[in-house]
Amino acid sequence: MAATLPFRDINVHASSSYYAFSSPSSPNAPTLVIDRPSGDIRLNEGKLLGGQRVSSVAGILGIIKLRLGTAPFVASRMKPG
Repeated sequence: MAATLPFRDINVHASSSYYAFSSPSSPNAPTLVIDRPSGDIRLNEGKLLGGQRVSSVAGILGIIKLRLGTAPFVASRMKPG
């Protein structure tokens, strides 16, 4: 795999079972997937289907384990400069 990281742009695709983070400017790069119920993290080659909500984020700060599942803690924007 070629060095394609770090990304300058990140899209998060949310579904009922996972969060998938991908870069629209690097379509051949793997997708980071966080399983919602278990919190398992993996890299997936190619795109995942089924993500209903798409948002643009500046970065992933961490993961929060909640009673009903796992949620990523993201930065929604970054300071220019």
